[in-house]
Amino acid sequence: MANKNEQPVPLKIIAYRPDGSQRIYSNYVEVTKTGLDVSIKFCDLKPPANPGELEKIKKEKETRIPVLSEIVLPLEIAKAFLEALRSQLEKKEDK
Repeated sequence: MANKNEQPVPLKIIAYRPDGSQRIYSNYVEVTKTGLDVSIKFCDLKPPANPGELEKIKKEKETRIPVLSEIVLPLEIAKAFLEALRSQLEKKEDK
């Protein structure tokens, strides 16, 4: 049982990529929010494979792309993610 007077010990979390896991490239992101969380869908929008596909897209005015990965974050984690992303982008802009 923990002593009420004990101070919490700082914990360093280190992210690593397990063997066999891959990075996923995404040039299209769809973000939706519910009352409890935020869902982020990552996709890779590729150019039409052939002229027929291009004509179909022009006619229908839409295209379907597969979701390569979807991450669901609780709102508090999503807010921290937003701040971390903002911080990283600001560092890149300063260089």
